[in-house]
Amino acid sequence: MNPEIVERPAFTVLGYRYQGKNEHQEISAMWEQFLPRMGEIRTTNPLESFGVCRMAPGLPPGEFEYIAGMEVEADHPVPEGMVKVTLPAARYAVFEHRGGLETLQDTFHKIAVEYLPNSGLTRVTPEVDIEVYDDRVFRGFSPESILYIYVAVR
Repeated sequence: MNPEIVERPAFTVLGYRYQGKNEHQEISAMWEQFLPRMGEIRTTNPLESFGVCRMAPGLPPGEFEYIAGMEVEADHPVPEGMVKVTLPAARYAVFEHRGGLETLQDTFHKIAVEYLPNSGLTRVTPEVDIEVYDDRVFRGFSPESILYIYVAVR
C-alpha cells in the first residue's frame, strides 16, 4: 500500500444521502436509485462520481453518513430528494482498490489498521473518506475495476 498524497480544494457534491450502518446493503440500493437521476445534475466532471463517507456529528454510535453523488458548482440547485454538501479543502492519502465489492472492506481495513498507524499520518476529525468512481477505470466492481479511496489526513 503506497498511496499518493494530494491536496484537494474545497468541493461540492450533490446526490443521495444515507445514514446508518449499511447492515442490509442500503448503500448499494441507494446507488441503484441514484444512477437514473444523474442526468438531472450539471456536474463539473461527468467522468467521476463520489461516495462520501463521513462520521457526522450527532449520529448514534456505529452509524455514519454516506452521500452518493457528483461534483457540482456550489450554487447548483438541489433536486427533490437529493442533498448538497461542501467538503473543505484537505490533504488526502489516495489508495487504489482493485476488484470487487466483496473485498472493499478489506481495503478499508488495511488502510486503517496497517497503513495509517505506520505512516506518521493521522485521520482528520471528523473522519472523511471519499470513494472516487472514475469512468475511465471503474468497471462496476469487476476483477479489473479500480476505485480510488481518498482518506483525509494530516
